[in-house]
Amino acid sequence: MAVIENLNSIQALIAALHDLNASIDAGGFSVTILADLATIDTVVDAILVDTAATELDVAAIHVHVQTLIDDLAAVHVHAQSLLDNVADLHTDVGTNISDTAAVHVHAQTIIDDVAAVHVHAGLIQAMTDKLLPAAVGKVTPTAAAAKRATSSATNLTLGSAVEVLTDTGAATMVVTAVNFEALEAAGTYEFSLWTGASADTCIGTCRVTGGIAGVALGVPLKTSVIPINSKLSAKVMNNLTSAKYVDFSLVYQTY
Repeated sequence: MAVIENLNSIQALIAALHDLNASIDAGGFSVTILADLATIDTVVDAILVDTAATELDVAAIHVHVQTLIDDLAAVHVHAQSLLDNVADLHTDVGTNISDTAAVHVHAQTIIDDVAAVHVHAGLIQAMTDKLLPAAVGKVTPTAAAAKRATSSATNLTLGSAVEVLTDTGAATMVVTAVNFEALEAAGTYEFSLWTGASADTCIGTCRVTGGIAGVALGVPLKTSVIPINSKLSAKVMNNLTSAKYVDFSLVYQTY
C-alpha cells in the first residue's frame, strides 16, 4: 500500500509538471519536458500494473500460507492423537508385562510346591523303606499238617484259642490271608487271630461260608503289624449249635 501511495504522489507531481510546462514560453524546452513527462508517466503506469499484480500474488500467498497453517494445525491434531495412542500402548504393554510377571511368579510357586512334594514323597518313601523293608512271603505251618481251631458248642461263640506260633521270631510280620483247608460242617465260620500270652488282643478277623464240608477256601485277612517274639493264636465261632472245627494255614509276610 505504501508503494501505491508513493506512485500516486508521483502522478500528482507529473500533473504539476504538465501545468508548469504549459506556462513556459520557450517551445523547445516545453517539448522536451513533455516527452520526459510522457516517459515518466509510462513508467509509473507500468509500476502500477506490476504493483497490482504483486498485490494479487501477495494475496494468493496469504491464502496459501493460511492453508499451510491450517494443514499444520491438522498435523498437530493427528500428531497429538498419535502420541495419545502411543501412551495408551505403553500403558497396555506395561500391564501385559505386569501380568506376565505375575504369571511367572505363580508358575514359580507351583514349581516350588511340586519340588516340595517330591521332597516329602522322598522322605515318606525313605521312612516307609525303613519301617517296612522288603517283605518276604511265607506260610505257616510249612511242611506240616494244617492247624485246627474248634468253635464253641454255643451258637456264635468263640471257642478256645489254639496256638499258631509260640514265638514269631526276630522279624515283624503281617498276616495277609487264611487258607481254610477243611471245614468240619457246612456253615458260616468267623475266624480271628490274637496275640498275647493269653490270646487277649485281636489283630484281625475274617468270615467264610462253606456250603460243602471239606472244601478248601482261601480268604484274605489283613492283620496289624505283629511285633517280634510275639505269641500268635487263633479262635473260631460258627452259626451252628455244636462245636465244629476248621483246619487252616496262614499266609504272611515278614519285614
